[in-house]
Amino acid sequence: MKAGEHRLVGFKQDGKRGVTLVEMLIALLIVSMMAVGLLYGVMASVRLNYAAAQRAAAFGLCMELYEQMRGADYTSVTISNFPPQTLRLTHLGGSQRMPLYCQRTCIITPKSNPERKEIQIEVKWVYMGRTLRETLDGMILRK
Repeated sequence: MKAGEHRLVGFKQDGKRGVTLVEMLIALLIVSMMAVGLLYGVMASVRLNYAAAQRAAAFGLCMELYEQMRGADYTSVTISNFPPQTLRLTHLGGSQRMPLYCQRTCIITPKSNPERKEIQIEVKWVYMGRTLRETLDGMILRK
């Protein structure tokens, strides 16, 4: 190339224009690999958001029962008054729009101090063949 000459993009040195078939195939391969990687990233993000929403809904069910216990009379906080329940966790959208159901249980343990009861609330559900659980531990004090 001589001084002052500029090479135009898309032109080869011998004067022929364009790109070869091999160059196009390599470019297409690179673009398609990037698209597949992006697609996997989006799918993983959706799956993680869905799992986080399930956990948040389960924790909300734990808190709901805990607040019911805190608002109840201290002597009525017994396992017979708060039996295990099957609840609708929620469908939260998802690919199949199927509702998720969960089992909410609680363990009430009186402490050596008669003014306190230890509470453990657990919500269990099955999603994609895995059993998932969210727990809440707390203490109920006599008012």
